[in-house]
Amino acid sequence: MELDSSGEETLTTNDIASLESDNRTLYNNGSTVTIYIYFADAPSDGDDEDEGLVTLGAVYLNTSMVIFESTIRNLSAQTMGTISVADIETATLNHEFGHLFGLVDLGTEQVNIHEDPEAPNHCIVEGCLMRAALQFGSATSRALVSGEKDTSKPICALSGKSVLKMMDTRSAMGVLNPGLDPECILDIQGNGAR
Repeated sequence: MELDSSGEETLTTNDIASLESDNRTLYNNGSTVTIYIYFADAPSDGDDEDEGLVTLGAVYLNTSMVIFESTIRNLSAQTMGTISVADIETATLNHEFGHLFGLVDLGTEQVNIHEDPEAPNHCIVEGCLMRAALQFGSATSRALVSGEKDTSKPICALSGKSVLKMMDTRSAMGVLNPGLDPECILDIQGNGAR
C-alpha cells in the first residue's frame, strides 16, 4: 500500500513505528510471516552527512524495517551512474533481512564467533553482507530481541562512503551485491535453514 508523504524533513524510528501503527493491516498469522517495510521519502534524523554517516535502513521491530529511499537515491547520484538505486536498495534490504533473521548474534546464536567487536551485531568477515561501517543503537537491539518497544534508534547507520566503496570494489570484480559469508550461513543453518 502506498502512503502519502510524511511531510517531515527527517524521520525517527519512533515516527516510522507510529506510521506503521496507523497503517499496517497485515500481521503474522499461523505459519505465515508478514514483513512491514516502509520506504521513507525523508532521511533519518540521526544522519551526519558531514561525516558521511547515513542510515540506509533499519530494523526496529521483529517484522518491521525502514528503507531510507531518499538517502539511497542521493548516494546513487554521487556515483554518477556506476552504482544504481536498485543495487544499493537490494544490498540494504538484504542486510536488514539478515538482521530480521537474527544475524549477527541478534537472536540467532553464532556457531563460530564472527561478530565484529567494534560493530555489534555485524560480521567481521571481509566481504560479508552483514559487515558494515555503522553506528549502533543498543536500545533497539534490546527492543528487537526482547520485544520492548523502544524504537528511538536504528540498529545500524551504514556509512554511505563505506557502502559505496565496497560496492565499487565489488563492481570492478563483476559481482555487485555481497552475499552472506560461510559463518553467517552456518548460523542460519543452525536455525534449521537448508
